[in-house]
Amino acid sequence: MKLRSPLSFSEPASVIDPCVGQGTALQLVTSDAPVRRYGIELDAERARIAGSKGIEIIQGNTFGDSGRNYPTSSKAAKRRESQGLLRLS
Repeated sequence: MKLRSPLSFSEPASVIDPCVGQGTALQLVTSDAPVRRYGIELDAERARIAGSKGIEIIQGNTFGDSGRNYPTSSKAAKRRESQGLLRLS
């Protein structure tokens, strides 16, 4: 894999993907590496999927809200809490 070839993890490291999506790319570039995987994802469902792959997830907007408000219901917030997801404000 061309993207992975320049990456070298000779000792434990932490890796973060600021737009992790479902975590597929992060998993590919860090497979078999001694790393802790972190990701930030705006979409709750994609965050849940990435989290199910062992990636530690923060659900929120990496780039700030740019004047936009992303409302969430209290029911959705409770569901994220029960799934171990954090929310950025």
